[in-house]
Amino acid sequence: MNSLAVISTPESPLPQTTDRHGRWRRWIVLSHLWLGAAAAIYLLFVCLTGCGILFEQELYRFFSPDPPVEATGSPRLSDVELTRIATVRYPEHRVIGIWKRKISADTVAELWLEGPDGITMRLLHPYTAADLGDAQPPTLRALAMLRRAHVSLLTGPAGRTLNGIGALFLLALALSGTSLWRSRRNRPKGASKSGVGRAERLHRRIGGCMLIFAVMWGVTGALFTLPGSWQWSHGEVSQALYALHTGSIGGWPARVVWAASGLLTSFLVIVGLWAWWQKAAHL
Repeated sequence: MNSLAVISTPESPLPQTTDRHGRWRRWIVLSHLWLGAAAAIYLLFVCLTGCGILFEQELYRFFSPDPPVEATGSPRLSDVELTRIATVRYPEHRVIGIWKRKISADTVAELWLEGPDGITMRLLHPYTAADLGDAQPPTLRALAMLRRAHVSLLTGPAGRTLNGIGALFLLALALSGTSLWRSRRNRPKGASKSGVGRAERLHRRIGGCMLIFAVMWGVTGALFTLPGSWQWSHGEVSQALYALHTGSIGGWPARVVWAASGLLTSFLVIVGLWAWWQKAAHL
C-alpha cells in the first residue's frame, strides 16, 4: 500500500528498472503492498479495539455507577451474616465467596454464587443486605471482552503471540513505507488525476503523519507479546512501555490523541486497500 504502482496499468506503466537500486526499491514496493494487504483486517481490528480500551476506565464508570449506599446507624453485616441471608434469598445457589468492593463513598459486598446457570455475582448493601444489582452487567462483560480481543484476540496465549507477529508486520510496513516515501520518484504524468493516484497520494500523506505511532505501537506491541520478551513485562520498564503504548503517560489529552491516531490508522488501511484494489482492477 504505497504511492508507487507495483501493478502496471494503462495510466501508470511500471518503469523497467535494471540497476541494483531499482530492483531493491521494487522489492520494497512489493513487500509493502502484500504485507499491507495480508495484515489489513488484523490492523483494522486492533486499531478499533485499541481505541475502545483507551477509555476503558471512563466507560466502566459510565456503565457501572456506584450504587446508593447510606449508613443506617447499625453496624456492618459480617460475612457470616451476609452468607446466611444469601443462602435464604437464593436457595438454588451456593455461596462461594464474598468480597469487599470499594466504591467512591463506602464499600459494598460482592457476592459470588454458584447455581444451575453457572457463576452469578451480585452486589449487597453492607448494612441491610439489600440487593444492589448485578456486579457484572452485560456492558461490563462487553468491555472485558473488548480488552481480551485487543490483547489476545480472544484466543489466550496463542493470540498474544499472533499479536506480536502483527506488531512486527506493522513495524515492517512503517519502515518500508518510510523508505518508499523518501525515495519516491519517476511518478508517471497524469497518474494523480486517476482514482489510483488520488488514493495513493492520500495514503502517502496520512502514512507520513502516522509513521511515529506505527513504529511506537509496533515496537511496544512486539516487546509485550512475543515469546522470549517476558523480561520486558515486569517493573518500571513494563510501566513505561504500557504508558507509551496506551498514551496514559499524558493523561486523557494524550489518550484522545492516541485514539484519534488509531482511527486515522484505520482510515490509512482502508485507503491503502482502495489503492491496491484500483491497481488490481486495471490488470
